[in-house]
Amino acid sequence: MLMYGTTMFLVATVTGQSRVPELWSTVGAFPGTRSLAGGMATSGAVTEWLRGLFGSPDHAVLLAEAAESGVGVRGLTMLPYFAGERTPIADPRHAV
Repeated sequence: MLMYGTTMFLVATVTGQSRVPELWSTVGAFPGTRSLAGGMATSGAVTEWLRGLFGSPDHAVLLAEAAESGVGVRGLTMLPYFAGERTPIADPRHAV
């Protein structure tokens, strides 16, 4: 499941115990399941910031242009640390 807004969460339902240090783990919604999750603090805010840079096009237009560009176009890398972040750095010793 993907929940997208100002923040974004990716949630996977798994059976049995599963430990992934970079993800959060909790009891699942159904018996015998667990949920593994990761989140990004500023995903929606970053999307709106990018839209503003390009004249605030419709989201469908922005997504189509992004898909057309391809991954890593001309070496561009976007780091989502505009306001801190949650994962994959889930280390309580480095909590703010």
